[in-house]
Amino acid sequence: MLFKNRDSFPLNKNEKTLREILRALLVIIFSIILKGILNDSNRIKQDFILVPLCASACEIFCILYIINAFTTGNLVRRWANDSVFASLFNFIQTKKNTTDEKTIKLTTKAFGVFAIIILIVTILWELNFYFGSKTV
Repeated sequence: MLFKNRDSFPLNKNEKTLREILRALLVIIFSIILKGILNDSNRIKQDFILVPLCASACEIFCILYIINAFTTGNLVRRWANDSVFASLFNFIQTKKNTTDEKTIKLTTKAFGVFAIIILIVTILWELNFYFGSKTV
């Protein structure tokens, strides 16, 4: 099955708002990362501010993405790469022998599970920053 993600999955009003929030969070995350790179090159130590900010923004992004993946899922489907979505779709359909509609829902939920893994890794990264070994 060939997908044209932008055309096949129209967004409702809430998903359009969520899309803008997620875009803003991505801008914030990349700005924090760039600020950290700039600070590192100038030998400025602001990790105590930047790491929690970046982790919190990533966690909020993941939570919103997961909520969309397990509810309507149209935004997740639109943001998914066509080849990755099609590959995962075909894999699930061959293993489960389900209808196209059910397989699309399962594929969307698989993207949500991946986002849960990213969320857990982000939380562990933040906990490691707070409680990890400190070098003096």
